[in-house]
Amino acid sequence: MNRIEISVDDKLEKCTECGYALGFHISVEREKGNLRLILHCPHCGTEYDPGLVLQASPAESGGK
Repeated sequence: MNRIEISVDDKLEKCTECGYALGFHISVEREKGNLRLILHCPHCGTEYDPGLVLQASPAESGGK
C-alpha cells in the first residue's frame, strides 16, 4: 500500500492518486507509546501521513 507523507500546512481535499473527493477514513497506529493518525482514501487505499501524533494516556500505553 502506498503511504504519502504530507505537511500539515497542505490542504488535502481529494486523493492525489485517484481523485476521490468525498473525504478520507482515519486510522490510528501505535508508535512508541503514542498514537499516529493516518488518513486513508476509501476508493484506492492510498494512505496519507500528516505527521499528527497524539500522546496516549498511561492506561492506553500500558503504563500505570
